[in-house]
Amino acid sequence: GALAADARLSYDALVRHADELSTLGRATLALVELRDRGATLGASAADVVRDANAFVEQQTRVQGRTAYVTWRAGGASRDTANSALGLWLQAALGDAKRDDALVEKLANGVADAASA
Repeated sequence: GALAADARLSYDALVRHADELSTLGRATLALVELRDRGATLGASAADVVRDANAFVEQQTRVQGRTAYVTWRAGGASRDTANSALGLWLQAALGDAKRDDALVEKLANGVADAASA
């Protein structure tokens, strides 16, 4: 009905403006696309996932055996929530697209932050 159409329009607007979202917003949107569509991503959903992953990787800072994801573009501050979502997104991408070295470094960074 009308409520479903309104929700779809709002979601479409969110996808169209995904480049205006924070790191957290982009990673979350990509994870929603992966959860809802799985291996059958359409072109638009695949673009959302690819662009979000590229942005998260751009916001990732590597420090030795650990890595973290910053809160916003050009940021330098560690953000545990973004790092955890970045790790989750990398893990959800599947073997062909996942950067295993980055996954390990993000996992180490999230574990270090959680134990601090």
